[in-house]
Amino acid sequence: MAGRVVLFIYYLSLEVLTALASQRYPSLTLGIILTSEDNAFGAPHMLPAFDIALEKITKDDDIGIGLANYVLRETVDSCDSGTIMIAPAEAAELYLCDNVSAFFGPSCSEETSEVADLAAYWQLPVLSAVAIDVKLDEKARFRTVTRTSFVASQLGEAVVDVFMRFKWDHVALLYSEGMIFHEMLLGIVIELNMYDIAYSPYLFDEQLKIVDVFKKFRGMYHFL
Repeated sequence: MAGRVVLFIYYLSLEVLTALASQRYPSLTLGIILTSEDNAFGAPHMLPAFDIALEKITKDDDIGIGLANYVLRETVDSCDSGTIMIAPAEAAELYLCDNVSAFFGPSCSEETSEVADLAAYWQLPVLSAVAIDVKLDEKARFRTVTRTSFVASQLGEAVVDVFMRFKWDHVALLYSEGMIFHEMLLGIVIELNMYDIAYSPYLFDEQLKIVDVFKKFRGMYHFL
């Protein structure tokens, strides 16, 4: 998984750097905001991809960048209301002190939306591979954001398409704790409400066995 993510970030970096370089920057500095944790989207896995991409693009005479580098700012991995203001503070420092041309990250939807508000005012691009929140669908507000993963609203649309096709009208939503699962749940619920499809959400934890869930609600719901 980590290897595929790094390869993806490498090619994404090349595309963005090339697009920015089309304006013939004499130098280019990227602001990278990532979690410090050793996970698939953390700095330990991501930075080698940026190193390779920057080395490649600075050696390409057709692109025309004299110098390209990045400045890293690390955040924590909790992605909760107590930490979401760390990333915009880091973004402000990158903009004011390091004169960055674009942002990569952060690793959470809530942090990305805060950074994206600032970036829209500064007219700088923001790229994220993990921000899926439906709030970021507001392109009039988040006009400089590009997301490269799935988004929660599209997940909800796909679910509704399946239900409409098979004429299902009631679903049990099993979800886990964690910010990304709540964002996925919200994206699905919004679409279900639009089409008057009934749903019952259930928090899935270690004490709740999936077999017991199916036995309890068999015949009452379709499961998702």
